[in-house]
Order: sequence, then structure tokens, then C-alpha cells
Amino acid sequence: MRAVDLDLRLERRRARTLFRSEPAVPPVRDAELDDRDKAGDERCGRAGKRRGAELSQRFNRARATREQPLREEPGDRDPGDRNPRRQREVEHALDEEARDELSAEDGFRRDERLVACHREREFARGGEHRHRRDAADDRQREPQHDGEPEHNVRDALHGEIVSPSERYTRAMLSPGRDERPRLAATIAPLRAGAGAPTMRDALAWMARIGLRGVQFDATAPETRARELPPSARRDLRATLHRNELACAGLDFFIPSAHYTDPVHVSRAFDALVGAIGLGADLGRVPVTAPMPSDVSADLRDAVAAEASRLGVQVLLAAESDAFAAPAPFAASVDCAAVLAAGGRPEEVIARLGTKVGGVRVVDLLRSGLRGPILAPHESRLDALAVRLAVELAGLPFLPVIDARQWVDPADGISQTVERWGALRPMGR
Repeated sequence: MRAVDLDLRLERRRARTLFRSEPAVPPVRDAELDDRDKAGDERCGRAGKRRGAELSQRFNRARATREQPLREEPGDRDPGDRNPRRQREVEHALDEEARDELSAEDGFRRDERLVACHREREFARGGEHRHRRDAADDRQREPQHDGEPEHNVRDALHGEIVSPSERYTRAMLSPGRDERPRLAATIAPLRAGAGAPTMRDALAWMARIGLRGVQFDATAPETRARELPPSARRDLRATLHRNELACAGLDFFIPSAHYTDPVHVSRAFDALVGAIGLGADLGRVPVTAPMPSDVSADLRDAVAAEASRLGVQVLLAAESDAFAAPAPFAASVDCAAVLAAGGRPEEVIARLGTKVGGVRVVDLLRSGLRGPILAPHESRLDALAVRLAVELAGLPFLPVIDARQWVDPADGISQTVERWGALRPMGR
């Protein structure tokens, strides 16, 4: 009995041990959880405030450093010298802003913000930068001394051309005070013959001698409308922009018989329409296209419709004041042609007034050749009267130096620019 009782006791003890329940965990109340969450939120909020305060202090210090004026170094003797570190920071910031402006609008336009940016950049440089620039301007204004080699225009055309995009000229920094004479020139004569300069070199040379614009030949291979896709036209505009030149217009000179010959009239019309489209892409510049008086009315009306649609003027030759073509046609006064017809160019310009769309600055020499103005013992053109008539009429276009058929186009263009700029009408 004792053995059985012992076994029963052991079985009961095992059962109590096996099925004994664990002590229950006291439940957590909702209020405690809320307190824990609230404490965590407070800790995060304090950390965020500290971080925000640190960032605000850093931002305020950076802004104060950015806006504070350039301070002088303690050891500077010249008050014009600036803090090099601050100067580099300002120049870098202005350069970044200038690059952003140049990249906008396909890089072909300058607005007032860009001009102001360059002005601030020049002011921020100060010190020796300003002195070097003034000295360079003084060297450019120095007259040529005796014994120095004369300026060779032909060598300048074929020699090394300094990129004008690397300099900030007075014309760019103060566009309202451009000291260059209001003149453009035909580029086709410079590109004719063996050993002629490239288009870019010729444009750079024209900018260096003081021209403001260029007259292109719409029949030349490099500037023919059908040979210039949109990308090439953008590149041409960019090249003009870098050289600070404007497109004054296009020349479309073809034989007059092509406008009336049934074999060539279709091609002549298509080429003229293409030239008008190119003029619109280059800034809605006028297209000089002399047409005979016996051209068909349908052809003239079609040309007028296309020119009106694109906002481009078509210039017709006018050797007298008897010009009655309606818009978009306008008069192109060729000074040499008017002199050859026995007239006076200044009187024709004054009588036509707003009907004038272009003036060709070219002299009819006593030898019967076309040449530069005011040639000693050869000139027949009253250049001062022509310039006075153009300025009194308030014509918006640039007079064009027409160097076609000249003996030396490069030298003649350079001389015409110098002589035209030396004229002082209206008591100036």
C-alpha cells in the first residue's frame, strides 16, 4: 500500500507541475502608452528644433558673408585692392550667372540682365584688373607714331584672329554708347579669289575695323538658303553674336532675264522665296532683289505675299525719286548708280523718305569705276551730305558699304569706315 500511495503522490505532483499556469504579466494601461509616445515626440521635436536652429544659423552666416561688401586687407596700401578670396567668390558667382544667361534663348540674345551682370563683374574685379583694362584701351587709342609699320588690312584678314568672345568691349557693356560708325559692309568681295579668308576670319576682321553689320550674299554657296539647314543658320547667328555684328541684309543678284525667261522663272522664284525665308531667320532683315519692270504681275504678287507673311522687306533699285512700289517693297539707293544716272544721292534719299529701305555707300570715281568714298582726286560723291540725309531721315537700317567690283575690297572697306567715321554732320 505504501508503494501504491507513493506512486499516486508522484503522479499527482507531476500533474500539478505540468499543468501549473505561469504567472500573468500585468496589463499595460493606455495612459502609459500615451505618455511614452508623448515623451518620444517631445524628444524628436527638441532634436528637430536644434537641427533647424543650426541650419538657420549656418544659412544666416552664409548669407551675411555673401552680402557683406568687399573688405580691404589689413596690409593693403592701395584702397582699390580687394580681398582676393572674396573677389574670387564674387567673380565665380557672376560667371555662373553669365553662363546661365548665355545658355538661355539658344545663346543668341543679350538682355538687360546679362549686361548688368557683366557690369557688376567688371566692377567686382577692381584694382589692377581695372588698371590693366584702362591701359589696354589707352594703347588702342594711341596714334600711330612715325617709323612704325603701317596697319596691313590684308595681313589682318589672313593672319591670326583673336577671339572677340574673350573680351568685354564698350559696345557690349554700354550698348547705348556704341562709338562705332553705323555702317555695314558686303562680305562677298572679301571671300572672292584664291587664298580668300574663311567666313569666320572675315567676320572677325570686319568686327575689328569697327563695322556694326554684315551684308551677306544669298547666292553664294555658304549663305545660299537651300544650303543652310536650321542648325547652320543658328551657327551663323551665333558667329555674328560672338563678333558683336548684326546682319544688315541679304543680296540676291541674279540676271534680270531669269525673271521673265520661262526656263528660269520657276527656279528664280523659288530661290527668291528661299532668300526671304533666310532673311526672316536672321532677324527679318531686308532682301535686296532688283527685279525688272516688265516682270509678271503674278510673280510680283507672289513675292509680295511671301514677304508680307514673314515680315521681310524686298528692296528694289531706285535711281530717282520716282518710286511707287507698295509695301513690302522698298527703295534701295545705290549712290554710284544714282551718280551714273546724273542724280544726287542725298536728294533722292531726302525725297523718298520712309520709302527708302537701304542705302549703298559707294562712290563713282572719275575713272568710271566703283570705289571707296572720298578717294583723293577721284571722288564724286558728297559723303557728308549722304550721311546727313540718312541721319535726318531717321532711317533704322545700317548703310551698306558695297565693295563689289572694287580693285581692293579689303583696303577700300577699311578706308571707307575710317572716312565715314571722321565725318561730323550736324555740328558734332
